[in-house]
Amino acid sequence: MTKKQRELRNNLVAYSFIAPNFIGFAVFTLGPIVFAFVLAFLKWNGSGEMSFVALDNFKKLFSDNAFKAALANTIIYSLGTVPLTMVCALFLAIILNKKSLRPQFFPYS
Repeated sequence: MTKKQRELRNNLVAYSFIAPNFIGFAVFTLGPIVFAFVLAFLKWNGSGEMSFVALDNFKKLFSDNAFKAALANTIIYSLGTVPLTMVCALFLAIILNKKSLRPQFFPYS
């Protein structure tokens, strides 16, 4: 077996390990993301014909009061919960990392 054949075989083995995860990612994550992006510029009721409407969907979106309220609620919720969660997580990590709380039977602590 030549060096080039061995290298090709090793690459095929590596790709065979990566392939199932990549296929799952492409089908269940990347595909829907691309479809949602394309759908943002189309008018479609879910079963009929699609028609290109450019930025009309976004104009309707930003003129909708329900969307504005939902966006404001999301921003307020995120600004309230993310910093609080980070502070609590940091506090717990500091407490759990104290040497006095570690079990004494760990030889490397």
